[in-house]
Amino acid sequence: MQRFFYIAGFGAAESFTSISLGALRITESRQGRADALDVCAKPVLAAELATQAVAFDDHHLFQRDAPHLSWRYDKHPAFHYEAFLIFDRSAQGDGAGIILRSDAVDGVPFIHIVDVFGDPADLPAAISFAEAEAARRGAAFVDMSGTSGGLFAVSLSRC
Repeated sequence: MQRFFYIAGFGAAESFTSISLGALRITESRQGRADALDVCAKPVLAAELATQAVAFDDHHLFQRDAPHLSWRYDKHPAFHYEAFLIFDRSAQGDGAGIILRSDAVDGVPFIHIVDVFGDPADLPAAISFAEAEAARRGAAFVDMSGTSGGLFAVSLSRC
């Protein structure tokens, strides 16, 4: 399963690993592109993202209709999830949904991209939003894993 990390804060990330000079240069270049897209992000209930979920043809083998999104994210008994509707203002897409969860390990904050789906034209904006949000929140990194070929392609294209 693919796993992607976007380093938002070097100082905090170094508590987990040492960062080579080459990785530092690549990451600095990537950080410079985090806000490159003209992103419109609106906080919503996860259930409100059902339209974007239905349009996404790579469902990761679980249902994303409004009742399931609400059950999984809006009403979760243990975790607090944040849902956002994302548009790339320069694209003509129907929007993407992204679900985030803030967490911390040994006092180091980070953001999980728990779910992301929607119009392929808006998926890069959703990833860009999460990266920019990590910097705004002072998170060390963003992590995402999954089996979607479409998301894998979007993530690789941003490297």
